[in-house]
Amino acid sequence: MGLSFIKHDTKIDFIGFRHWAYGISALLILVGLIAAVWGNGLRMGIDFAGGVIVQLQFEKPVSDEDLKASLDVPALPGITTQRYGESGRDYLLRFSKAENADATQLRSTVNETLAAAFPDNPAEIVRLEIVGPKVGADLTNKALSALYYSILLIAVYISGRFEQRWMAGAAMGGALSGGLYRRS
Repeated sequence: MGLSFIKHDTKIDFIGFRHWAYGISALLILVGLIAAVWGNGLRMGIDFAGGVIVQLQFEKPVSDEDLKASLDVPALPGITTQRYGESGRDYLLRFSKAENADATQLRSTVNETLAAAFPDNPAEIVRLEIVGPKVGADLTNKALSALYYSILLIAVYISGRFEQRWMAGAAMGGALSGGLYRRS
């Protein structure tokens, strides 16, 4: 007898519990949808919503609380800090972009704020990236269309796998649509 976790003579009535499983699944989906609609919604990252990413490197290690407290200024709205690396000197800052701010203005604002908060520990801005809301909206649309097409292809595969007569129609439709796109 090989390695087995469930004994061969175990009898569990999975089909009998299907109605309970349907109910629990529906309840969990409903709770998730309610949380997404009436909660804070789906929290999109900077890639989708737009904003600024600043990568910093300090000369000496800095505590997370001190850095967060020093950067809580109106010029840097909605800032979040993230430490990375082993030394405790490297940080990644994310915040939503202030209106009509360019890269040089944001760089000087971050430098001035950090110089005032940590005069004996200079920080170097290694990288500063600005993602506009137009790029975020375009990325969101592409992600949603990729999700749509992946679900569509999964449905076609499942229907073809279990209903072979539909698979022939899907293959012909795919071949025809592929031929139409190549001509355009």
